[in-house]
Amino acid sequence: MSKKIDFQRLNQERTDLNELLKQEDEFFQKFANLETETYQANDALDKKTKELIRLTISLTTRCDECIIYHLQECKKAGVTRMDHFLYFTRLKRQQVTKVS
Repeated sequence: MSKKIDFQRLNQERTDLNELLKQEDEFFQKFANLETETYQANDALDKKTKELIRLTISLTTRCDECIIYHLQECKKAGVTRMDHFLYFTRLKRQQVTKVS
């Protein structure tokens, strides 16, 4: 039986926790600032690509809340299921090539 996720509650809890961490933790504050500056920069990477990278980092660190958040952000950025499939297929091929 699958568990239904309350996205609104999860998003509010994440926002509240992030604000608390920004106030209390100097490292988190610097990381959040770096992430914001990087994400908002007008550079060679489009928003879809940046969000796929952020999702990959979340998957690598196995942060469930981060994964859910970045899946939502991918959707807002226009990332389709096919984009996900193609992106992660390419990543998998690169990993196999590096190991071989």
